[in-house]
Parts: sequence; C-alpha cells; structure tokens
Amino acid sequence: LDTNYRSAGNILKAANAVIALNTKRQPKTMRTDNPDGEPVTLYHAFDEEDEGQFVAQEIAAARGAGVSGSEIAVFYRTNAQSRAIEDA
Repeated sequence: LDTNYRSAGNILKAANAVIALNTKRQPKTMRTDNPDGEPVTLYHAFDEEDEGQFVAQEIAAARGAGVSGSEIAVFYRTNAQSRAIEDA
C-alpha cells in the first residue's frame, strides 16, 4: 500500500516530508519507481485568496508555455481550499 505508481518521485518526497510532521500519525513512507520529475515549488501564501491567485497564475504560465490543460492537475489537502482556487 505504500507504493505509488502514478506520482513522480519529487511529489512523493514532498508528501513524505509533510506526513512526517504529523506526530500523531503512524509512520509511513510512500515510494515509487518513477523518475523524480520536476522539482516541487513551495509557496507560502498570505491567505486563501493569495493561494488561489498563485495557483491560477502558475496554470496560466504553463498554458502559455504550451502545456495542455489535460496535463495539469491541482492537489489540495482539504475541500475548503478548492473555492479560492476555483474563484481565481
């Protein structure tokens, strides 16, 4: 159950780092045989509106660089985060 067949290695490294900070959770390390892929970008948003704007700008930049919409995905921790992203 700890093997991920879809995500790039850098995504799982970031996820493992976040999971490790939760001291009340059972230790778990996800792994993959996939290549690392692109580096993960860390952005510290001031609030949910700022976060939504950042995500929208990143999507617009990727689309402007020729990335197909079908190649873009947005992951978020809680459903409440989706509203600001959708609005942006």
